[in-house]
Amino acid sequence: MSASIPSMPRHAAQHEARALRLGHVARLLTGLFAGLIACTARGASAPEPPAGALAPSERQALLALYARTAGPAWTINTGWGGPSGTECRWYGVRCDERGEHVVSLELSNNGLRGRLPSLQALRRLQVLRVSLNYLQGALPPLAGMRELRVVTAHNNLLTGPLPSLHALPSLERLVVANNALHGPLPSMRGLTRLREFDASNNQLSGIVPRLDGLDRLRRFDVSFNRLQGVASGPSLPPGVDLDGNPMRGLAPAPTTGG
Repeated sequence: MSASIPSMPRHAAQHEARALRLGHVARLLTGLFAGLIACTARGASAPEPPAGALAPSERQALLALYARTAGPAWTINTGWGGPSGTECRWYGVRCDERGEHVVSLELSNNGLRGRLPSLQALRRLQVLRVSLNYLQGALPPLAGMRELRVVTAHNNLLTGPLPSLHALPSLERLVVANNALHGPLPSMRGLTRLREFDASNNQLSGIVPRLDGLDRLRRFDVSFNRLQGVASGPSLPPGVDLDGNPMRGLAPAPTTGG
């Protein structure tokens, strides 16, 4: 009897050690399988989107642009309408480094038809190129898009007045030639970075607004419109083209239009 008593604790200890080893192995296997599943999922999925996520309001602005300009019939529409997180890979769309804001839309000569919707939700937009398409109606509002540098919409079917250029301190280039725009030219006040303005071959009327203070201006082409005078008087900056307008001389015109 006395010889059998010590064997019971050893037997229990052996069972306990075996159970611990099995539990440890089970945990290792569980972690291994979880890691394999995660790696497989990552390998099978599309490339990971940028670290940030595009603001929902900016996604909606892009979708509205696609819907209102016959997006399914564009010459190239790769990616457009894809799931959230893919917007920065859509054709013609470029985002900032974090993928949080659209900074450029390059859609020239791409078969866009219809009217451009408001793009003011794209508050970090710097470049908008939609030239050589079939866009109709007026250009959307631009006022307050403080980072906007370049707008090209020439050779379309645009009508209506030019939008206000108020509070566009970064604007360097605006080209809307060869459309059917009408109404007055907007004020150029505060556009201290403006280098090129081309609204030639339209139906704009009224007077040329004051151009003083635009020290970087190199080209201001409003030829072949219906302009009748200039607010700046006979002294105009170099690079101003007024040909093909029914000008009443270059005497100072009333300043109410600029």
